[in-house]
Amino acid sequence: MQITRKQLIDLIKTAGFPVYRDMAPVEATYPYIRYQFVDETMKRASNGVVKYFPQYQISLFTKGVETDMYKITDLLNQNKIPHSQIDGIPGSENDDLVTHFYIYVRCIR
Repeated sequence: MQITRKQLIDLIKTAGFPVYRDMAPVEATYPYIRYQFVDETMKRASNGVVKYFPQYQISLFTKGVETDMYKITDLLNQNKIPHSQIDGIPGSENDDLVTHFYIYVRCIR
């Protein structure tokens, strides 16, 4: 199913985590979701652009484990929204050791 950026963000907000675009405030508590624009592809026909497909990275910053991310992917799967595999890397966010889990979702503009 195709989804717009607004529909995607409205859907992931129902996972129960705070949601921020690009950067979370320093005082944000874990876990939280952060989303970012990654790229945009186009569908062309008759020498013109018919549709644009922006892609967003949906990130979960948590002190927990990968099952925290399942709240997001389960929502996407229930709504038949395709997404990439879950990847994760440990790191520092606002001077805390956290895990950054992320997926990619292609939307329609």
